[in-house]
Amino acid sequence: MKLFAAPKTTTLEDGSIRVESQAITVEYIDSQIEMIETVGKLNINEVIKVIRGSKDLGEAKINLMSQFDLVDDIVDIVLEMELNQIDNYLNNEEFRNMEIARLRALRGKFQ
Repeated sequence: MKLFAAPKTTTLEDGSIRVESQAITVEYIDSQIEMIETVGKLNINEVIKVIRGSKDLGEAKINLMSQFDLVDDIVDIVLEMELNQIDNYLNNEEFRNMEIARLRALRGKFQ
């Protein structure tokens, strides 16, 4: 089985950088495509309103899941995104289509 890894960096509050690695599998690619398609159907203004109207990220997560009928993993991804990333996924169909095409091409390398 072919396996790829995608690094993910996070800058922590103290300025240090944490690097994690995500194994890229067919299942991971399919979940990313599903995430892009799901997030692409949301209204960015409503998402921002829900996040800003929540007292913390935990409450924002619960509110997003209930208001938009989203699963846990999708909400986690939305909450980790920066505003410009959310905007690209929600308001830019061409960007979403390019990302899906890129992921499908990567998926084809597994076959």
